[in-house]
Amino acid sequence: MLARELVPGDTVCLSVGERVPADLRLFEATDLSVDESSLTGETTPCSKSTSHQPTNNDITSRSNVAFMGTLVRCGKAKVPRMSVEGHG
Repeated sequence: MLARELVPGDTVCLSVGERVPADLRLFEATDLSVDESSLTGETTPCSKSTSHQPTNNDITSRSNVAFMGTLVRCGKAKVPRMSVEGHG
């Protein structure tokens, strides 16, 4: 799925091996780890969750957001009514 194909209200499901199509705030996630090396240079996949994150945190440190172009390495997630962060 490409970002340009997404519209508000779409359900986005993420699973192992898929690229994240847009910056997404996670509402359901199970054992989700994402490779963010293209953004951060960090080679260890980042654990993601649905926990609330303070808005004053650096956006790249938020564990409840999956970023466009990153790769799902483990687990799955679902954004039932798409919530796009940034440049969706």
